[in-house]
Amino acid sequence: MITLTGFVDSYVEKIGAEETVKRVRGVRGVANDIDVRVPNERTDPEIAKGALHALESHSSVPNQVTVTVRRGYVRFQGTVQWQYQKDG
Repeated sequence: MITLTGFVDSYVEKIGAEETVKRVRGVRGVANDIDVRVPNERTDPEIAKGALHALESHSSVPNQVTVTVRRGYVRFQGTVQWQYQKDG
């Protein structure tokens, strides 16, 4: 079993690495854990900072609403009293 890790710039490179390893004699399994990093892609901290700024600029959203960013996905968590606070 071979595990591939690291970072590449495209999905073509990720699949290419996997196909190359599969051609090696004796390799029967591959776990492809290579991450694709698109150039100019925003990092989780950058995304979180932008989301926090958006929350702060909407004074109708309570301070109890929190932001979590993981692998580019944003999650808002908390309780608001009115529907318009969710829609904002």
